[in-house]
Amino acid sequence: GDIYVGDYELDVLQRFTSTGVPLAELGGTGTGPGQFDGVWGVSTDSQGNVYVADTFNRRVQKLDVTGAFVAEWLGFGANQFLKPTGVFVDADDVVHVCDSLAQTIGLFDTDGVLLERWFLPDVLGEDSEPEDIVLDATGDHIYVAEVLKHRVYHLTRRRD
Repeated sequence: GDIYVGDYELDVLQRFTSTGVPLAELGGTGTGPGQFDGVWGVSTDSQGNVYVADTFNRRVQKLDVTGAFVAEWLGFGANQFLKPTGVFVDADDVVHVCDSLAQTIGLFDTDGVLLERWFLPDVLGEDSEPEDIVLDATGDHIYVAEVLKHRVYHLTRRRD
């Protein structure tokens, strides 16, 4: 029930109760574990772990329920993140990460293992930069905010 707010300018992640009472301020500017340079997307998994798009450090950081650093993900194996922006954890604890400059969305397990990668020009057309992503409760309807064309795309997941 807690609410997390990323402050892009101050490089902090703020945690509030559901009624708006401040609980903690995490991070601060830097490149070390638990520090940020451009907090963009934030999401939580079913265990309360927090995933933060640390945009200009070109990584996603995983924090535990207390806000302590757990791990960082640098991208897709040899292909590191260029500009991770959006993060969304679905009902199955699959972590979706938008990399706007790479024009991709990576699907990861909660340990940072790449499960799947979507190359968005194949879906949204050339010159697309996905900035954020959200899925409905079933995971069948995917909404992607795209920054260059100023659009939100609704995609339907095909299940084979």
